Amino acid sequence: MAEHWGQRWSSWAPVVLRVVAGIIFVYSGWTKFQDMQATIGFFGQAGIPAANFFAYLVAIIELVGGIALIAGLWTRVAAKLLGIIMLVATLLSLQQGFQMATLPLVMLAVCFSLFCTGGGKHSIDRPRSM
Repeated sequence: MAEHWGQRWSSWAPVVLRVVAGIIFVYSGWTKFQDMQATIGFFGQAGIPAANFFAYLVAIIELVGGIALIAGLWTRVAAKLLGIIMLVATLLSLQQGFQMATLPLVMLAVCFSLFCTGGGKHSIDRPRSM
Protein backbone atom coordinates (compact mmCIF):
# COMPACT_ATOMS: atom_id res chain seq x y z
CA MET A 1 0.00 0.00 0.00
CA ALA A 2 1.36 3.40 -0.93
CA GLU A 3 2.30 5.70 1.90
CA HIS A 4 0.31 8.92 2.08
CA TRP A 5 2.45 11.98 1.24
CA GLY A 6 1.56 13.69 4.53
CA GLN A 7 2.61 10.65 6.54
CA ARG A 8 5.96 10.49 4.77
CA TRP A 9 6.78 14.11 5.59
CA SER A 10 4.94 14.53 8.91
CA SER A 11 8.14 14.13 10.94
CA TRP A 12 9.36 17.38 9.35
CA ALA A 13 6.40 19.46 10.62
CA PRO A 14 8.06 20.28 13.98
CA VAL A 15 11.23 21.26 12.11
CA VAL A 16 9.33 23.81 10.05
CA LEU A 17 7.63 25.20 13.17
CA ARG A 18 10.90 25.31 15.13
CA VAL A 19 13.03 26.90 12.43
CA VAL A 20 10.52 29.52 11.29
CA ALA A 21 9.59 30.46 14.86
CA GLY A 22 13.27 30.43 15.84
CA ILE A 23 14.17 32.83 13.04
CA ILE A 24 11.35 35.18 14.08
CA PHE A 25 12.43 35.10 17.73
CA VAL A 26 16.13 35.58 16.91
CA TYR A 27 15.24 38.56 14.73
CA SER A 28 12.98 40.01 17.42
CA GLY A 29 15.58 39.58 20.17
CA TRP A 30 18.36 40.96 17.99
CA THR A 31 16.38 44.06 17.05
CA LYS A 32 15.62 44.73 20.72
CA PHE A 33 19.36 44.77 21.42
CA GLN A 34 19.99 47.09 18.47
CA ASP A 35 18.08 49.90 20.19
CA MET A 36 17.76 48.86 23.81
CA GLN A 37 16.80 52.37 24.94
CA ALA A 38 13.77 52.29 22.64
CA THR A 39 12.92 48.78 23.87
CA ILE A 40 13.12 49.90 27.50
CA GLY A 41 10.98 52.94 26.66
CA PHE A 42 8.38 50.73 24.97
CA PHE A 43 8.26 48.37 27.95
CA GLY A 44 7.87 51.36 30.28
CA GLN A 45 5.06 52.86 28.20
CA ALA A 46 3.32 49.49 28.16
CA GLY A 47 3.24 49.60 31.96
CA ILE A 48 5.67 46.75 32.48
CA PRO A 49 7.32 47.15 35.89
CA ALA A 50 11.14 47.10 36.02
CA ALA A 51 11.17 47.89 32.30
CA ASN A 52 14.97 47.96 32.15
CA PHE A 53 15.31 44.46 33.63
CA PHE A 54 12.48 42.90 31.60
CA ALA A 55 13.60 44.50 28.32
CA TYR A 56 16.98 42.79 28.65
CA LEU A 57 15.44 39.54 29.91
CA VAL A 58 12.97 39.34 27.01
CA ALA A 59 15.68 40.18 24.45
CA ILE A 60 17.97 37.46 25.84
CA ILE A 61 15.18 34.85 25.97
CA GLU A 62 14.08 35.67 22.43
CA LEU A 63 17.62 35.53 21.05
CA VAL A 64 18.84 32.43 22.92
CA GLY A 65 15.44 30.73 22.82
CA GLY A 66 15.19 31.32 19.08
CA ILE A 67 18.60 29.76 18.54
CA ALA A 68 17.57 26.80 20.71
CA LEU A 69 14.41 26.30 18.64
CA ILE A 70 16.34 26.37 15.39
CA ALA A 71 18.74 23.74 16.71
CA GLY A 72 16.03 21.71 18.39
CA LEU A 73 17.89 21.94 21.67
CA TRP A 74 15.90 22.29 24.92
CA THR A 75 12.84 22.81 22.73
CA ARG A 76 10.26 22.47 25.48
CA VAL A 77 12.10 24.84 27.84
CA ALA A 78 12.59 27.43 25.09
CA ALA A 79 8.97 27.09 23.95
CA LYS A 80 7.71 27.51 27.52
CA LEU A 81 9.73 30.69 28.15
CA LEU A 82 8.93 32.14 24.73
CA GLY A 83 5.28 31.20 25.20
CA ILE A 84 5.12 33.19 28.43
CA ILE A 85 6.54 36.19 26.58
CA MET A 86 4.01 35.72 23.79
CA LEU A 87 1.14 35.46 26.27
CA VAL A 88 2.10 38.83 27.77
CA ALA A 89 2.63 40.29 24.27
CA THR A 90 -0.80 39.03 23.20
CA LEU A 91 -2.52 40.52 26.23
CA LEU A 92 -0.76 43.87 25.77
CA SER A 93 -1.47 43.91 22.02
CA LEU A 94 -5.16 43.18 22.54
CA GLN A 95 -5.46 46.59 24.21
CA GLN A 96 -4.80 48.07 20.74
CA GLY A 97 -7.27 45.80 18.97
CA PHE A 98 -7.34 42.23 17.76
CA GLN A 99 -5.39 42.99 14.58
CA MET A 100 -2.36 44.03 16.65
CA ALA A 101 -2.51 40.76 18.61
CA THR A 102 -2.55 38.35 15.67
CA LEU A 103 1.21 37.76 15.38
CA PRO A 104 1.84 37.25 19.11
CA LEU A 105 -1.25 35.02 19.26
CA VAL A 106 0.02 32.82 16.42
CA MET A 107 3.49 32.67 18.00
CA LEU A 108 1.86 31.71 21.31
CA ALA A 109 0.08 28.84 19.52
CA VAL A 110 3.37 27.72 17.92
CA CYS A 111 5.10 27.81 21.31
CA PHE A 112 2.27 25.80 22.86
CA SER A 113 2.50 23.22 20.09
CA LEU A 114 6.28 22.88 20.45
CA PHE A 115 5.99 22.70 24.23
CA CYS A 116 3.51 19.83 23.91
CA THR A 117 5.30 17.89 21.17
CA GLY A 118 8.94 18.75 21.74
CA GLY A 119 11.44 19.26 18.95
CA GLY A 120 10.47 16.15 17.05
CA LYS A 121 12.42 13.41 15.34
CA HIS A 122 14.83 15.79 13.61
CA SER A 123 16.14 17.72 16.62
CA ILE A 124 19.11 17.56 18.94
CA ASP A 125 16.92 16.77 21.91
CA ARG A 126 14.79 14.13 20.21
CA PRO A 127 13.83 11.12 22.28
CA ARG A 128 16.36 8.33 21.86
CA SER A 129 15.25 4.72 21.83
CA MET A 130 17.25 2.29 23.86
